[in-house]
This record gives sequence, C-alpha cells and structure tokens, in this order.
Amino acid sequence: MSSTSMPNALHEALPLLAEVPDSPDFRNGYLDLLGENAGSPAETNAALWSSQTVSTLYDYGQSLARKIMTTLPASATRLPDGARVLDVGCGPGNITGMLGRVVGPEGLVLGLDISAVMLERAVRAEGAPHVGFLRADACQLPFQDNSFDAVVSIATVHNTPEPLTVLGELARVLAPGAHLTVLVLAAGGLLDHGLGLAGDLTGLFSKPTALHPEQIAQVLHASGVPTVHTHRTGSLLWVSAIKEQ
Repeated sequence: MSSTSMPNALHEALPLLAEVPDSPDFRNGYLDLLGENAGSPAETNAALWSSQTVSTLYDYGQSLARKIMTTLPASATRLPDGARVLDVGCGPGNITGMLGRVVGPEGLVLGLDISAVMLERAVRAEGAPHVGFLRADACQLPFQDNSFDAVVSIATVHNTPEPLTVLGELARVLAPGAHLTVLVLAAGGLLDHGLGLAGDLTGLFSKPTALHPEQIAQVLHASGVPTVHTHRTGSLLWVSAIKEQ
C-alpha cells in the first residue's frame, strides 16, 4: 500500500510517541519506526513468523485467542467509547480490529508488531480511520508514559528476547487505573516442553520463554501495577491487571 497522506489513526498516534520522527515513514500503511534495522533476535523470529506456513498457524492461534478473550471478565474486554488502546504483538491485526469495534469511531486502537509482513496484512484486513498499526520493538515501546486506557498483548511476550522487560514496558504506557490483559506461555506446561523440543530438533527458532505467575506479579508490582490476577488455561496463562490510580 502506498499513500501520500498519513492515515488518520497514525496522525492521532504521533502525539503519543516519546520521539516523533522528522519524516514519518508510513508508505506501507503503517508507521515504521524501525526502518531497515534487522539482525536482532526479535527480527530473526519475526522473519520466521512471516513465512506462509507459520503465519497460517499464527492466524489460527490468534483466532483461538480471540475466542478465549470472550471468556474474560467484562472489565478486560468492555472498554468505554473513545478509549485509547494498544495491542502489542498484533500480528495480522484481528484482535486489534475487534478492539476497534469495541471502542467505536471516537476511540483509537493501535496495533504494534515487529514483522513488516504481518503489519501489511493487518493494514489490509483491519485498517480503519481509528485503527492504525506501527512497526516497533516491544522491548522498547515508542510511547510516552501513561498513554493508553487499556493495553493488550496476546501470545507475544514469551516470544520476545526480554519478556520481563516487555511486561514492564506494557505497564509503563498504561494510564493510571487502566487495565492490562496479557496471554503468555505458562512455565512447565505441555506446550512449553513441546516448543522447547521442537526448537532443539529443528533449530529454526528460539524456545519461547515460558513464565511463572510469581515472575509476572513481581515485575508488574515494581512497575506500579499492584492488582495482578493470573488464571491458567492448559499451557497458557492469562494475566489481568490494573495500574494504580
């Protein structure tokens, strides 16, 4: 996608950035804050997720996660009209789009991912005047503190090189009193062991960092999020948290 005018959602995103680029790159429909930067572990994993076979599996996982989200408490999914929401690790954007429909046209929902291929798909499938996408690193979110009324990250944190750093970043950009919803790989589960074995055998990807509830709570408490609830569903761990007022 090419355009001479920046999408409305990205215009609204610019004031939220900690550093606004002199010449924002939005030629592919998303705001690219990484440019040609490549070679990091995160970018290597992104290349894998961009392959057709793996991205199809990713789509299935995201679809499943969206179904699971309907079972969460209303406070985690029923957002007020006009809310500003960040979806970290948005992939093809299906959850980002769903959140956009929840907050309505007066809101702003931004999907962030490191994979250019995924973001191109997200822009085509879910882009809207109030739904925009950015290419950036979850380990160093480009936003100012306290920018969002809700932050969501589904099946992403454990795939980053520094998952505990990412959790701290999610908390940092969350506004006081706002909700954080995260889905991560639970330590010690069948999926944790299976992915580790598959990674060792194939050598295609790094084993995701499965997390314990105690690790998550410790990081979020230190980041100003005193209310943290975790619920295990098989090999996955749901985290629902509220930042202090």
